[in-house]
Formats: sequence, structure tokens, C-alpha cells
Amino acid sequence: MIAFILVWSAYVLGWTAGGVRGRTSAKLILSTPGRSVAAGRLGPMRALMAGYALLVAVGHALMINKSFYGDLFELEAGCWTVLAGQVVVAVGAAIGPRLPRR
Repeated sequence: MIAFILVWSAYVLGWTAGGVRGRTSAKLILSTPGRSVAAGRLGPMRALMAGYALLVAVGHALMINKSFYGDLFELEAGCWTVLAGQVVVAVGAAIGPRLPRR
């Protein structure tokens, strides 16, 4: 699970850090055509990245619940810290990068 979270974090980091600026970077970093990014419309990509981020956060929460059989008082701080970090990344993915004015 940790490897999956690391790969996912690298995927979202390229988006939230502003590494996606046009068609070429969208194709290289996100493996998408990037037509909307090249045109300056970030709405579809923000929704896609936020959806991916929320999917991973919900999956992590479900795995925590299944691992501890619903006894959430037995959890260490690390599980909650990772879950909180994933929620923060989901919010950052929904906000998206800032593109320069054209």
C-alpha cells in the first residue's frame, strides 16, 4: 500500500506543483492529451485529479477500518497522519496549479 501511495503522490505532485503547463507536459506527466490545459481550461483536469485523490483517500480509510475491524480507538497516529495528508493533497489537487496569464 505504501508503494501505491508514493506513486500516486508523485503523480499528483506534478499537477499541484504546477509542472503541467501545456500539451507536452500533460502528456508526459499525466498521460492525458492535455487539450484543455493547453487552452487554459483547468476545470476538467482539476476534477479528474481531485477524483483520483479522493479515491485513494477513501481506499486508505477503508483499509484502516478493515485492518482494525472497526476499532478505530486502537489506531496509532501514523494512520491518521497519512489520511489527513491525503485529504490535504486532494484539496490541493482540486485547487490546481496557477497558469501564467496569456
